[in-house]
Amino acid sequence: MLSDTNSVLDAEQALLGCALADPQRFPDVRHLQPEFFQEPVRGQVWKTIKEIDSEGLTPDSIMVADRLASCAGFQELGGAVYLAELIDKCGNVCLAKQHAQLVQEAHARRAVDGVLRKALGALQERRQAVSPLIRALREQLGGLERLASPTGVRPNAAIRADELQVKEFPPQRWLVPDLIPFGLTLLAGPPKVGKSWMALGLVNAVSTGADVLGRAAGAEGDVLYCALEDNQTRLRERMTAMCGPATWPSRLTFWTDMQKLDEGGLEALEGWVAEQQSPTLIVIDILGRVRRPARPAESVYAYDYESLTPLKRLADQTGVAIVVVHHTRKQEAGDALQEVSGSNGLTGAADSTLILSRRPEGAALYGRGRDLPEFDLALELDESSCRWRSLGDRADVHRSAARRRIVEAVEHLGEAGPAKIAAYAGRKEGTVRAMLGKMTTSGELQKRGRGKYRLGPAICPVNIANDDNMGDHPEAAPAASA
Repeated sequence: MLSDTNSVLDAEQALLGCALADPQRFPDVRHLQPEFFQEPVRGQVWKTIKEIDSEGLTPDSIMVADRLASCAGFQELGGAVYLAELIDKCGNVCLAKQHAQLVQEAHARRAVDGVLRKALGALQERRQAVSPLIRALREQLGGLERLASPTGVRPNAAIRADELQVKEFPPQRWLVPDLIPFGLTLLAGPPKVGKSWMALGLVNAVSTGADVLGRAAGAEGDVLYCALEDNQTRLRERMTAMCGPATWPSRLTFWTDMQKLDEGGLEALEGWVAEQQSPTLIVIDILGRVRRPARPAESVYAYDYESLTPLKRLADQTGVAIVVVHHTRKQEAGDALQEVSGSNGLTGAADSTLILSRRPEGAALYGRGRDLPEFDLALELDESSCRWRSLGDRADVHRSAARRRIVEAVEHLGEAGPAKIAAYAGRKEGTVRAMLGKMTTSGELQKRGRGKYRLGPAICPVNIANDDNMGDHPEAAPAASA
């Protein structure tokens, strides 16, 4: 930090010298605690200076030496002569605050190192719970971050525009390519729509490297599935239905119960991450089981946002993908994200949001996020494997389904108008009229007189033989009598 400070020990000595050489500087650094000093004897000298100051006296080298006369370590350093040397070598007393900050930063780093060593030892010996150590580490890191950003802005949070323009970033990491990026994802859907089957398929795929909705998993590793609405019996039944008699993945762990995030649940998740060789994915099913109760007079938005904030922070700090399962509203909304139960605080806190739904034309999965381009897929649940599979873009798939129904209707009716076709196909007449025009252009249908339609050359080539002679076509008679 300072050009005239070559080490932490030098900073400690310079700080003591500044405090004794110019006591008026002491109020600026009196917050520093004796245990912050790496050398215990220097910490004792600092403690003595603080005691003299707290008595309303002005600390000087004579008073400090008198009070430390019985301190063997102090006498070994030279006693009063040592204090005089500190004063002579302290340099610019205006740098007292900078010396103090360096001493405090060094103490914080030593504390972090100590917690890491304890955590490593606990993992190796399995004699001590890891969660309390992780909590202590988070506190120490938080203190270190505050020291490094006295202005309230973290150093890596500020960047000039011209630097941003040329900065190189790592490529986007995908848990499932183009579907689930790393970060915090919210998976919402109505009850019994198949959210848990989708979650179970996802954890199985990531723990084994298998496909998800027809896409190869972008990452493979250790997975934790918090199936908090299931028990082990039900989980085994579902795993049997999905995986059969084959050996089940050893990298997949199930939890059927856990504490709320603010009551130890977050530390438990952190502990699991710390214990794994390659932690990759955590799925929490379902949000309501892990978030704290709302406080009196707390706004719904603030409650929802803060419910996901600890998980978002965990995902960012550890690089683990986290998927949280939640419910949707009963009523539909113009924007798919508005269907998530609760407020915009949930979708605002999550990096990505997926909506699993069942519509009249079939199941669908809608997705959107900060790093996730919008998509809308048609899905189908394979009853034999209990796995969801993608049928493609929902608009294309369902449009094709509607066309098939219209072709089936015309094939059955022989020749009919929009009203009869719509009734047989189970579609709205206005929608059918619009599609009849497009299908006529594509050759799937032919338009006859009196606003009626029959199969076109793209479907039934025999219809091109004689458009005017209905007797040439076996379907003409029933169509005419209809």
